[in-house]
Amino acid sequence: MPKVNVETFCPGEFEHPWFFQDQTKVLKSIRERAHELFSSRSEMVDWLNAERELFFIPASELAETGTEFTLRMSAPAGSPQDISVAVEPRCVTVHDSAYARDLRAGEKLLFSEFHDREIFRQFALTHDVTPEAATAAYDGGMLTITLPKAAVALLAATSAAAMGHETPLK
Repeated sequence: MPKVNVETFCPGEFEHPWFFQDQTKVLKSIRERAHELFSSRSEMVDWLNAERELFFIPASELAETGTEFTLRMSAPAGSPQDISVAVEPRCVTVHDSAYARDLRAGEKLLFSEFHDREIFRQFALTHDVTPEAATAAYDGGMLTITLPKAAVALLAATSAAAMGHETPLK
């Protein structure tokens, strides 16, 4: 394993070691940015911050073709069985709970940035889908949900295209 250089400082050896100077600059930047954010707050920002405190918001993308939607979401779950997917005609909801409790026998946790987190995301869809035809797969921390469009939406797109009108489906 490659080694990382460790510098040691004895009390009184340096009046202001370099890392204290850097730390002072960083803390000043954080204070200034926090003040800017507080000064420009809105109710929506407060809502989003509260949401982030309560739920983990994973990276997601929703793509559409003429026949289906595909939702991809980074969802590092404890196991795929912990993930719940609910599909309605115009909405898909994903819920997942992951708990960071992986201590070995005799270990006492002193510090951890791994958090218990809960994912709760809802995605509105622009066209009806057939909920019973939806599928979901989990592979390597990526959740992929395939949502076939309902026949009514497909029929409307086909009719519009046949009449030379611009189709609302992409």
